[in-house]
Amino acid sequence: AAGNEVATFTNQAVTNNSTVDGTPPQLAEGTAPSLASNGTALTLTFDETLTADVPATSAFTVTSDGSEVSVSSVANSGATSVLTLASSVLEGATVTVSYTKPASGGLQDAAGNEVATFTNQAVTNNSDQEAESSGSTESGESGEASDSSESSEQSESATTETETASTTPTLVTEENQAALTATAGTAKMLVNGEEVELTLTSTGADDAGAVAPGERTVEQVAELQEAADGLIERIDEAAGGDSGLEVVDTDTGAEIDGIFDDTRVPVEDVIIAESTEFTGLYASRDEDGNPNQIRAEMLEMERGGEVAVFVYGLPAGEDAELVLMSTPYLLGTATADASGNFTRVLSPPEAVLAGDHTLVTVSDTLSVSLGIRITDPDASAALAEAELPATGGGVPLAPVVLLIGAGMLLVAFSRQRDQLGS
Repeated sequence: AAGNEVATFTNQAVTNNSTVDGTPPQLAEGTAPSLASNGTALTLTFDETLTADVPATSAFTVTSDGSEVSVSSVANSGATSVLTLASSVLEGATVTVSYTKPASGGLQDAAGNEVATFTNQAVTNNSDQEAESSGSTESGESGEASDSSESSEQSESATTETETASTTPTLVTEENQAALTATAGTAKMLVNGEEVELTLTSTGADDAGAVAPGERTVEQVAELQEAADGLIERIDEAAGGDSGLEVVDTDTGAEIDGIFDDTRVPVEDVIIAESTEFTGLYASRDEDGNPNQIRAEMLEMERGGEVAVFVYGLPAGEDAELVLMSTPYLLGTATADASGNFTRVLSPPEAVLAGDHTLVTVSDTLSVSLGIRITDPDASAALAEAELPATGGGVPLAPVVLLIGAGMLLVAFSRQRDQLGS
């Protein structure tokens, strides 16, 4: 204030308390790029979280045994970037991946630090894809007929997901089957072999959902519509954005569109399994396309029907098996996308017995078991139409015969006991 000026000073050390990140992401040490068993999902793991920004596919070069394989899409999730290859890499091939940093818009962290160029990184090849054989069957005419029939069935049920080549699972074994079993109306989840808390919910167990659609009050209809909106919000959040499912309000409640291609499912007939790591959505329909009802958190379906499985929360690019137990039967396989999600619509085999079963979604890191009940529509129809012979008074003959037989057994047992006592 008196006008005294600060003297010249030079090269004074400054304590740097800046928290601005100036370090670009790098490939994580000890975690090599890896190729999934489907031969098309190549996962790059970095040492910090990436933004959703992705460069053009031309920034990446992937080779298989020296031949370049085109990259069709790129998607980031957390610290991983998943490249989807245009064609499958075969089992045993030597695979490399390179990245050329573009002038802008490349892989980057939240501070804008971009991943530097890297070349010819070795890729761990987990592909189980084999070259197709052009040879004909050697099993004769009966074998040819069988192959033709199986080919026809597969073409009718073909989807965009991975087709099942075998009905024997590899991730459900004699050692872990008991731990994966769940009774109908319950569910369990294991993460790295340890059970974690899993919540199973359905609005079908609520008061409004339990009322027949045509008998619901205005308040109950509004309650179901609000529940449907909340359900889709939770699913969208679990999916990391837009799940593709939508709510359609109706005069009697609300339906979810997008679970099946051509069937909307009432919200009370959808079941949700949730934990801090995982969200699963399940619904089923009969062979005529009618959604099956869910009551008391139990998924029930008829033989010949379909079950939809929506999974959110797997590691990006991880392979999973969908298995029906008691006797483990591989219904299908899937690979999680860059957000850790996948969807499958499955049909249990016609030979499955009616009764309680377990539907298991299992990968290397986690498993979710849902107890389900499968019914036989033919047996149910036959039972409903059966007319049992009756005696006077309208009592069915069969129960009377059983009662008489039981009485005779009791008399015989009583006499035998008296003889032993004396």
